[in-house]
Amino acid sequence: MYSSDSSDEEDDKRGKKKEEQLSEFVSECERQVHNIAATVDVASWGERIFGSQKSSPKLLVPTVDVCPLLQKLSENSELRLMTGLSAENGESFMVELLRSGWLLNLILSRSHCDEFTVRWAFNLMAHSSNENVEMSACDFLCSIILSGTEGSSNFCTLDWVPTYDQIKETVQIYGYLEDCMGDERMLSEDKDDFVYDGPPENIRSWVKFVAACCRARKSRSILTASEAENLAVMVTRFFLDRKLLCLSGILQECLVSIVNFFTDEEWVASSDIIAFTLSCSLPEMNFNCLKLVESLSGLDVRIKELQKKVALRLLLSCMGKKEFTDVKQIIDLLTSFNVRDKQTDFIRMYICLALADAWLWCNPSTNENSIAIETWLHFLRGCSCQISSTDWRAYASKVRNKASYLLQIYEGQK
Repeated sequence: MYSSDSSDEEDDKRGKKKEEQLSEFVSECERQVHNIAATVDVASWGERIFGSQKSSPKLLVPTVDVCPLLQKLSENSELRLMTGLSAENGESFMVELLRSGWLLNLILSRSHCDEFTVRWAFNLMAHSSNENVEMSACDFLCSIILSGTEGSSNFCTLDWVPTYDQIKETVQIYGYLEDCMGDERMLSEDKDDFVYDGPPENIRSWVKFVAACCRARKSRSILTASEAENLAVMVTRFFLDRKLLCLSGILQECLVSIVNFFTDEEWVASSDIIAFTLSCSLPEMNFNCLKLVESLSGLDVRIKELQKKVALRLLLSCMGKKEFTDVKQIIDLLTSFNVRDKQTDFIRMYICLALADAWLWCNPSTNENSIAIETWLHFLRGCSCQISSTDWRAYASKVRNKASYLLQIYEGQK
């Protein structure tokens, strides 16, 4: 009997021990799942580049009294009879001319466009709620702005073109926020009243118009170099707003037009200014860094050059440095990450790894430094070998996989 009781007690102890082990196992699984969930959370990107829209200005109304083109057309009695043009229907007549393309043909045939007609078309492009009218106005403006070079037979003289301040004012009416940190303060102070509208549909036409203004530099003085720098920063930041993902294609085209606005001499300094300003525009070093660099991709030589400069600036910020002396100094900073340290920030490490790759890849100034490249390869080997496949720390596996991939790529380049 005594032996039986003792056996039951031992079974109970073993049962309790297994329960404790199972409880510890479940707790460990929960911790790992929490880490994975945290990883998913931090992997997101996005900034509120646009906030609440402001009230749009009133649309201009073309009438015979204020529109020189209508005045000229109304003088032709035969035309009045054919079209039914009158003082009462001047606006609808002009809109129909715009939508049909006849307004463009008329202006180009005269090689001149009066101030009111340009202002009216810009006003429609920027603020009309009718998509067809807005896009027609945009096509009209881009066509007359890009109409030949000064002195050529197809050059169209314009009595007015919008200034940089007017172009910028338009996007500010759309709710453009130059300071993301300022937006966050607004959210915290007046959270209930804040409405994240995003920009109106007209932003598409605004982007196309900016691109046309930049391409027209050889024939018209619309923008200065410093103004084009500001537009480059502005358009690049648009990529961070998830509401503008559908515009990625025309944003890329616009960026190419902006960076090719500069002369070779201007580009040397302007590219540095754009890169520095973009690196300072992010309130913190997170995955927006990688999205910003990713947006500066493509075949254009200047876009590639700007991408490397932005990547370097962001890498320096991420590593807590303002300037660098040589390539090896930056790579030596990367080796300060200790993957075996439990406190290692693998998310920050992953961002730095991706930024370093964007800066180093096919970069003539770095490829000539064999010592720096060997240090880089040694760092990648360490990341790919020293991080275990069972390491559940947030982004540890992504750092290992990224390093393994880059190691193959860079070794293949040697």
